Amino acid sequence: LYDKKEEKEWQTQLEKLKNTQPSNLQNVLALSFGSLDDEEKKVFLDIACLFLRMEITKEDIVDVLKGCGLNAEAALSVLRQKSLVKILEDDKLWMHDQIRDMGRQMVLKESLE
Repeated sequence: LYDKKEEKEWQTQLEKLKNTQPSNLQNVLALSFGSLDDEEKKVFLDIACLFLRMEITKEDIVDVLKGCGLNAEAALSVLRQKSLVKILEDDKLWMHDQIRDMGRQMVLKESLE
């Protein structure tokens, strides 16, 4: 909800959270993903599926994604604001396992369609 400026936006998101069963954490996490723009979604999914296990820095990831035509620096800033990714002290990216799994499930589902 960090990026929501209008009270109506807050109310809408709160209603969505109220209607999501606590046992289905993936749906709660999907709300944050759904609020991303297309480029931010691409960067998120690339990180979840490709970069987390690699021993490369944030700057290296930004360079790779820039090479793909993505504005990775801006997207990473949004992902950090929404707590979908964290940059550690050693400049490596970190993502909670459940957030990572959500991203991987989305890619898998899309590839099967």
